[in-house]
Amino acid sequence: GEQIKNLRYKRAFENIEKIYSTGILVKPGDYASLADAIEFLITHDVIRAKLADNARNDVLERFSLDKMILGYLDFYEEILNEKLT
Repeated sequence: GEQIKNLRYKRAFENIEKIYSTGILVKPGDYASLADAIEFLITHDVIRAKLADNARNDVLERFSLDKMILGYLDFYEEILNEKLT
């Protein structure tokens, strides 16, 4: 495919790619699509298991204790730097 050059669009594409590797996205309020997605997952064991594994690994990677602690430290450091300037 064509290389994505715009960083903003590249990040959006990566997020979309991650969403589709960890679950099925349906429009809010579209109950028919939600029902179809649930039925699809019920009837496709291998895909359901792969999505579940991907979602679990994504959560463990993004929300590990170490990453959360570093995030808080960065946040507090940013606040302190703003108050000192």
